[in-house]
Amino acid sequence: MTTGYDQLQLWIKLETQSFALDSSNIRTPRLYGSPIKVPSYKGMYNGWGAFFGFGSLITLDRPIEFKKKQWSISFWMLIPTIDTGMVHTLVQGVNGVRFVVVNPMGTRLATFDQNTGKYRIGLKLDKLGVYGWHNIMIIYNKTKIRYYVDYVFKKKMQLTCDNPIKYIGNSADGSEPFGTFCDLRITDRVFTTRQIKQYSCYVPEFLDLQPDFLSQRMHSSIPNFFQSLHLNIGPTSEAILRFLANIAANGKSFL
Repeated sequence: MTTGYDQLQLWIKLETQSFALDSSNIRTPRLYGSPIKVPSYKGMYNGWGAFFGFGSLITLDRPIEFKKKQWSISFWMLIPTIDTGMVHTLVQGVNGVRFVVVNPMGTRLATFDQNTGKYRIGLKLDKLGVYGWHNIMIIYNKTKIRYYVDYVFKKKMQLTCDNPIKYIGNSADGSEPFGTFCDLRITDRVFTTRQIKQYSCYVPEFLDLQPDFLSQRMHSSIPNFFQSLHLNIGPTSEAILRFLANIAANGKSFL
């Protein structure tokens, strides 16, 4: 099978208003509905991201097939999701199989098991502790599946889910909108160690190149505040959160 950039089968960035653009240069997706572009100050990577509501959907001209029974999916999602009363589907197969689905309350992320006909919970999103953008990575290799959050391995289990992928951002009928996401990458193989690290972005050098929302805000007013206090703190959200966590743990004033 032909592969695109970095051996991807699909790369939906949601970087611009061209929502149905495959940056892997393999497919010609089609957009239905009207996703809402995330403002630049709230998006990942200086403005990536869009909100998919009812009726908003991306369909693929050719389904992504998995002849070797392997696949990997990486994406960024905004947590918490909006409770629409319906499950939130991000990736769906041609026969209705949900590869990535979140329950209506936004607390559980699951994958459909074709053997049992039931959903298997892969991640407990309400246990992450921090709202905002998070990278989710799912790697499937011949009935064995692994889940990562922000480059951290969380869970592994066995199930069968290898239906060809056809729909992105919603269910096929547009009734299960996923919410806000960006940088969706899908391949028909297992992600390499390099890809797992790079796509999750949770390494200092990558954060500097593609800062998250909090980092963007810090580049304006927050650094000046810390400088006025003569504090030596790095210009990333990770550094700020680590500093504030130390304050909370030690119970000491930083002034």
